[in-house]
Amino acid sequence: MKLRKLTYSEIDFDKYTACLRSSEQYITYAEKEYLDSVSTLWEVVVWEDYRAIMPIPFVMKMGFKIVIMPMLCQQLGVFSNTDEVEINEAFLSFLNKEYYLLNYNFNVQNRFKTKLILRPNFVINKNDYQEVLKNYRKSRKQAMRNKARGRLILKTEFLEQEYSQFLFKNIKGAKHKKKNKLWNIIQNLVQKGYYLPYAFYMEEKLQTLLFVLKGERSVYQILQINTKGLRHKNNPAFAVDTVIQQFICEKNFDFEGSAIPSVSNFNRSFGATEYFYPVILNSKIKLIKSLFFK
Repeated sequence: MKLRKLTYSEIDFDKYTACLRSSEQYITYAEKEYLDSVSTLWEVVVWEDYRAIMPIPFVMKMGFKIVIMPMLCQQLGVFSNTDEVEINEAFLSFLNKEYYLLNYNFNVQNRFKTKLILRPNFVINKNDYQEVLKNYRKSRKQAMRNKARGRLILKTEFLEQEYSQFLFKNIKGAKHKKKNKLWNIIQNLVQKGYYLPYAFYMEEKLQTLLFVLKGERSVYQILQINTKGLRHKNNPAFAVDTVIQQFICEKNFDFEGSAIPSVSNFNRSFGATEYFYPVILNSKIKLIKSLFFK
């Protein structure tokens, strides 16, 4: 099975898009315009005349191409008409031989013989909202009826200054430089119409800010930010349920997943199904060794 890598300038994007959109594994993250927005550098590995494709984001360090998943892009992987283990294994072998890897995430449809790390993702498949609501955990259903929900005010316009200040103040575990990069990507994708902002206020104070990626088949909760002093503990759940109600009849709702127990429990409380996507994850030490001894 002969695979070849194509640099960005060599890609036939009509064929690339046709392969992606007809694939069993289709996911919005692999769309050209989306990848262009989250990754400054990427190329693609193809089989034959775009019978299967695998987009490869990377950064340049010391003259080396280092494969690394970009911000706000959970899954990529192999895209083909039907998901086949043999095809996926060939792409995996090519990836390991031809690239220096820090991390790379395949998609939930990709199956392998090779044992890879699996990460969780949570999805509610499209259905009538009342049917979806039946699968909510009992405590979550009760919370949805709380009178406090009536005090929440939703705004969907993009209030750049207010939302950027809210992000920088409340997002956890990231340095200023990373927050700045994150915000620039969000701005770009809101302007392109990929991201929809949902801001929830209580007593004129911003409580929860969601950015949702509206894809062809699914909506993805890309980012949820909560204030450090919530006026009501269920405000984040009210926010998520609002988005689910809006889209679930037509599109799947993708929580984006998390291995953090409290976040996983939150996702499960909505009756979401847990899926797993395979990943390659190398330490920086292992990567550095591969640069000089591959």
